[in-house]
Amino acid sequence: MSTQLTLESVQADFQQWRQNKPSQQSQIPENLRQDAVALLTDLSSGRITKALSISYAQLRAWSGSNFQCSIKKTAPEFVTLHPEPSQDISDSNELSLEFTQPDGNLWRLQGKLSTSQLTTFIRTLRALPEGIQ
Repeated sequence: MSTQLTLESVQADFQQWRQNKPSQQSQIPENLRQDAVALLTDLSSGRITKALSISYAQLRAWSGSNFQCSIKKTAPEFVTLHPEPSQDISDSNELSLEFTQPDGNLWRLQGKLSTSQLTTFIRTLRALPEGIQ
């Protein structure tokens, strides 16, 4: 029986280990290290290190030479919506939209936008690799 790892389950395992570790100098067990690295396929390294209270250097060392390969592609930081030459600003609607994805990415869209610009934004989000959407 295989159990899918979640950030919450790995976080709980780390907390339990910290509460019961034999000494302050105890090394984090290999199985917990492997679980942390496995989360890189679905989550950003920043979110993992914060949740597990580990450093970026630790996570990088545990993942070895495959670190850069195992990190998922990230979402664009900015999506440019170009004005349309024929766009009449009075036809645009004032919009303010903000949402946070489960992986922690925050998207904010505000201002006067045409239907075409909003469509471009949505298509950009839909075109993101699996796991970033």
